[in-house]
Amino acid sequence: MRLTTIPADFSPILADNFFHFEDVDPSVSTEIHFFDDKGEGLGARRYAGRTVIDSSPRAFLSLMLDPQPAVRGSLAVLRPEGRQVELSVAVGADGEHSSGVRFAANVARLEPSAVVGPAEQSRVIASGEYDEFSLLLAEGDDVTLECQVEGRSEVTLLRYVCPEAGYYTVVFEAEDLFNSLGEEQEPERLSLRVKIGGSLKGTLLYTVVPAAQGECRLAWLDAYGAIRHYTFRTQPEESLEVARRESDTLQGVQTLEVESWNTVVLRSGPLTSGQMEFLKGVISSPRVWQLVDREWVLVTIGESVCRCAGKGARSVELRLRPAKRTKLW
Repeated sequence: MRLTTIPADFSPILADNFFHFEDVDPSVSTEIHFFDDKGEGLGARRYAGRTVIDSSPRAFLSLMLDPQPAVRGSLAVLRPEGRQVELSVAVGADGEHSSGVRFAANVARLEPSAVVGPAEQSRVIASGEYDEFSLLLAEGDDVTLECQVEGRSEVTLLRYVCPEAGYYTVVFEAEDLFNSLGEEQEPERLSLRVKIGGSLKGTLLYTVVPAAQGECRLAWLDAYGAIRHYTFRTQPEESLEVARRESDTLQGVQTLEVESWNTVVLRSGPLTSGQMEFLKGVISSPRVWQLVDREWVLVTIGESVCRCAGKGARSVELRLRPAKRTKLW
């Protein structure tokens, strides 16, 4: 029995991603065991009556991957837990392990030594906010991050040499960008240019807006396994909703359970085409968080409207509630 093919590193998690075995003895049952990067067993699958086995790690990946928004901080390169995992396989619990294969929470294909996601992205930021973007790097990749206001020379914010291939995240605060420019007033627009090995790999175009009261900041997992952030700057509409589970008895209706939750309706207002392209991914994201008292709270989207053409074009409306309801009874 031979393991002839393993998945490629960081291939989309919804792809087949089979560990392919040939020359399997069909007269006996065969167990394929999966292990994490520490060699701990994740589980096994049993096959019988086959001469070829294709075994997928998808079920294990859904349990292992747990991406969360990065912790706020000044400009730094991080490897947040839960965004990258590694696993291997063996025939039998005591068999020889295969090479480790790394995965992230991406359903879209990733480019190596590049910014994760589109090469050009339009974003919005205000004083007091922080943001992040991700990189897929090879060992030895030389990363340079430059900040520039149109018509002026760029300023180097960061130089980083990758010690180990993998999935990385760059976190920064708005003040990191503003202070680097050495200007008394905040610019209206600026760009971050990401270079790897001296070649331009990505540009983040930022519109700088004033901070305001009543804003609601969201984060969500995008198709590339990266976390994106956006602040809805119009006043949110909040309401309290209650659900009851009741039973008819001889003595009348008896309340068995009562749950409550706060619902928030957010409206983006008019968006540029770049901002719309950036924001519409929140609607189809499997994970969305709301920033509440400086903590990220997992929420679900009850209803959403994404207006892409016609009257009110390029705007998004969302109805959110916490993923966990409050039980009152």
